[in-house]
Amino acid sequence: ADGSYNFAQLAPGDYQLSREPLAFINDAGATVNIQSGVSDGDMVSNLNVAGSLKVGYFDIRDFLGSTNKNSLTVAVGADGTAAWLAPRGDWAQLTTLQANLDTTTNALKINAAKGTQSNLQASVPLTNNLLASVVGRDASMQLLRIRGSTVQAGLAATSTPASISAASSTNGTSGTQGLSSNGQLDGEGEGESAAVIAPAVETSPSNSQLPLSGFVAPTPTADNQLPAAAPISPSQAIQRLLGSSPRMTANDAANRVDASLTAAAVDEAMQSVLPSLQLQLADDLSDTLARRG
Repeated sequence: ADGSYNFAQLAPGDYQLSREPLAFINDAGATVNIQSGVSDGDMVSNLNVAGSLKVGYFDIRDFLGSTNKNSLTVAVGADGTAAWLAPRGDWAQLTTLQANLDTTTNALKINAAKGTQSNLQASVPLTNNLLASVVGRDASMQLLRIRGSTVQAGLAATSTPASISAASSTNGTSGTQGLSSNGQLDGEGEGESAAVIAPAVETSPSNSQLPLSGFVAPTPTADNQLPAAAPISPSQAIQRLLGSSPRMTANDAANRVDASLTAAAVDEAMQSVLPSLQLQLADDLSDTLARRG
C-alpha cells in the first residue's frame, strides 16, 4: 500500500527490477540490477522519482498564490486507484495519507491521520474547479489537483467521509507511495490562493451603512437654522482679505454672524481695487525698466 515491493527467498541469480515511467512527470523510470548469491542476506533499494511535473499540466492559478503552498496532486487510474501523489504544505505534514477517486460521485475520497488525530476524512467534489479539478489526462490516467489547505478541504475526524459543497474547498490523498513534497514537483508554483469566505457577522448598522434610500434629512427648525449672511461692503471685503478689520463694537459682537466671504463679495471688492493695483503695477514696472536702461 505504500509503494514498496518485497521479494522473499529469492533464488541465486541475476535479476533486474524496473519501474515504469510515471504519468504526467518528466520521469524516465528506473532500473535496479540485483545479484543474488547463495549466502546473501536481505537487500533494500529505493527507486526514487526525481522528475518534475510536465509543463503542460500547469495553469495560471499555479503561479498566482500569495499564501502558503498548500496543495495536493494525485494521479489516478481508470478505476480511481491512485498511482502516485504529491502533497505540499500542510498536506505533507500528515503522517498517513490515502486517496482514491469515486467514479460514481466524481469526488476525491480522502483518508488520513496526523499524530494522535486518526480517521481524518473528506470528500472533495471535482466539479468545484476553483478548488479541485482535473488538471490533465494521459490515456486512462487522470491528474487531479486540490489547491488549498486541509482545513479548506474540510478534512476532519469523522466516522463517515465528510463531504463539502461546491462552494467550499477540499483536498485529497493517495494510498500509494507519494512523491516527496520538497522537489518532485519543483516549479509547480505557489498554487492558487483559495478564497476563505468568512461567516457573516450581524452588526448594528452605523450611519455610513444606512441605505441612501432610507435616509431622510432632518427638517430645519428654528434651533438649527442659521441666519443668512448679511451683505458686506467692498471695503469690508478688502479688510477681511488683508486680515484687518475695524474694532468690533458691543452691538457688532451681539449681532455677529459667522459667515465666510462669498464669491460675489470677493468679485465686487476686486473690481473696486483693480484700477489702483494696475496703476501701481505700471509705476513699479516703469521704475524697474528705467533702472535697467
